[in-house]
Amino acid sequence: MSINDIFFFTSYSFPEVPITVERLPNSGTFGLVQVDFITLTSVQTYNHLPAGVARAADTDYVFTNNSIVFAPGITSVQFNITVRDDEIPEVDESVFVILSGVSLLEQAQNRPCKYI
Repeated sequence: MSINDIFFFTSYSFPEVPITVERLPNSGTFGLVQVDFITLTSVQTYNHLPAGVARAADTDYVFTNNSIVFAPGITSVQFNITVRDDEIPEVDESVFVILSGVSLLEQAQNRPCKYI
């Protein structure tokens, strides 16, 4: 699984920021797969966060801890992050999303494929 790298600029007139999660080309598209995701708060850390990036305050967006489901054959699914309106002028800020888990809900084949 991967999440697309996004530099998405929004204004308060467009409060929903779409995020697309894609299955990697060689990972297959068999089965019903659930992907869990979470937005990090402004003080949470993670191994691969870029240094020196201005992070959005927790009051600037709606915290999300949810999941999306890939049906068999589907290679990408979208979800939204909601940006909250306020009157404070701000510089560009970032919200980070972590893919926190993947589960196979229903397999689509009974035996593995073998290449000859």
